[in-house]
Amino acid sequence: MARNPTGNRPPSVQAAINKAGSMTALAGIVGVTPAAVRQWRTIPVHHVRAISKALKLPLRELLPERTPATQEARS
Repeated sequence: MARNPTGNRPPSVQAAINKAGSMTALAGIVGVTPAAVRQWRTIPVHHVRAISKALKLPLRELLPERTPATQEARS
C-alpha cells in the first residue's frame, strides 16, 4: 500500500510546507528540525507570526481553527 506523502497533516500545516518549498525550508524559518515540523498536527502558536511574515501567508490560513467564524460556529 502506498503511503500518503502528506500523512495526516491538516491543510494549514501542509499549506505552510508547500509555500516554503519543503519541510526542511519551513523548519529553517522557525529554527527547528524537519523532524519537529513532521510532528506538527497544528502550527505551534509561537511560530505562526514568523511563518506568516516569511511566507506571506495570512494568519487565518495558518490558524483556521482560531478564526472568528469557526469560534462562532462552535458556540
